[in-house]
Amino acid sequence: MDGLGLIALELIIAAAAIALLLMDLWVQPEKRRDLGYGAMIVVGGAFVATFLFPVHTSTVGYYGHVVLDPLAVFFQRLFLIGALGVLWMARESAEQFGGGIGEYYALVLFALVGMLFAASANSFLMLFVSMELIAISFYILTAFQHHDPLSLEAGMKYLIVSALAGGVVMYGVALIYGSTGTLSFQQLAKIAPQLLDHKLLLLGLAMVFVGLGFKMAVIPFHLWVPDVYEGAPVPTTAFLAAGSKAAGLVLFIRLLYGPLHTLAGYWQGPMLWIGFLTVLVGSLCAIPQRNLKRLMGYSSILNAGFILLALSTACAEGVAVGLFYLTVYVFGVLGIFGVLNLIGVKGRTSEVSTVLGLHQRAPWLAFLLGGFLMSLAGLPPFGGFLAKFFVFRTLLQKAPTPSHATAILLPLLLAVIMGFFFYLRVLYWAYFGESPKNPSAISFSRLSGWAFAICLLAILLLGLMPKFLFQLTFDVAQTLPLQ
Repeated sequence: MDGLGLIALELIIAAAAIALLLMDLWVQPEKRRDLGYGAMIVVGGAFVATFLFPVHTSTVGYYGHVVLDPLAVFFQRLFLIGALGVLWMARESAEQFGGGIGEYYALVLFALVGMLFAASANSFLMLFVSMELIAISFYILTAFQHHDPLSLEAGMKYLIVSALAGGVVMYGVALIYGSTGTLSFQQLAKIAPQLLDHKLLLLGLAMVFVGLGFKMAVIPFHLWVPDVYEGAPVPTTAFLAAGSKAAGLVLFIRLLYGPLHTLAGYWQGPMLWIGFLTVLVGSLCAIPQRNLKRLMGYSSILNAGFILLALSTACAEGVAVGLFYLTVYVFGVLGIFGVLNLIGVKGRTSEVSTVLGLHQRAPWLAFLLGGFLMSLAGLPPFGGFLAKFFVFRTLLQKAPTPSHATAILLPLLLAVIMGFFFYLRVLYWAYFGESPKNPSAISFSRLSGWAFAICLLAILLLGLMPKFLFQLTFDVAQTLPLQ
């Protein structure tokens, strides 16, 4: 596969986004929400196509800026699953977007194009372009409910933070190019060991990682997350948690396990401690939250920390565990936000009152919410339990400094216990909280039923039969140039 085949998915999704914008002009307003079916068919077809045309080797094209390999395909599938979930949520709550639902679908697809480019980025130029395409789409998606002051505030905060992160990355890329004369990851891999004393190169790399840290919301670049999550529409929040974070992660892996894999001894220790602090701060800050979207914001922070802990081992098993953890997290997050999307429309908020007495209004939704929350908390038999277990096991076996890994083990266990409290407290509110007066029943469509079934089945199967996914992620990790 070469030529246009390397970016076939991106071209298809971009064409579908443009077509949606045109169709939105011609379709009657009351039927525009059904454009979501067309968007889902395109994204679903692209997902199926990734299996019909498997990729087993690495193919580089477009002057070295794009690479199609098993890692790219893995993340492309994950991004497509996330986009399907967001399109489903957007269609189910289309009334909150008024007449702009067609534009919302198109923006989701444009953000997806940026994520797909991030998955196959093979140069700093493509890294920057993909980050900016994602950011520009999310500026608008976050502030899409322009009649809501919270949404506008969230959009402004995301704009400022992303512009700052983009500027830092661009300046870092300029320093890297000035130091090495190349933007290619492959070329940098050849000369990086000889440039360890080049201060401008090290500064440029540090600035790029700062920008990616903002995207992944790791310590100390996490402060924007709860405010943006709270103000953005629920589908946008879900896409930020499941898609944007994964886009930052794949770029992180591309750099650390590509041009910088020979320098693992320099970045393993700092990554271990950043991951540890991210987990700790995310857990502590989540405890007092009574706004569910802010709670999920801090949840995304602490889960990013667990993934960083796995990656800090700089080995194939660590990458495999990180990818396994991310997959379980994506399905759990889509399920939780899917529930919040159904119970949070028509003027309701994301405060505790949203879920009080949920089992009386919608027993199945309360049951589903419980399953997804228990997976994120790390309780068996759901996939979240094995995901956290694999992280702990990998740290003990492969940590760069075993003594440090042992020292952080107890605080990490305490962080997991804190997670039991704030995740299961939401479940307590849903089943034992005082129900509002005259609660209205909540129903959901057949489409939502299928979506919830897929998410719940995924986290159950990954908890009971993880071998298939773990072997898949391990095979992907082995294609990277690991030491």
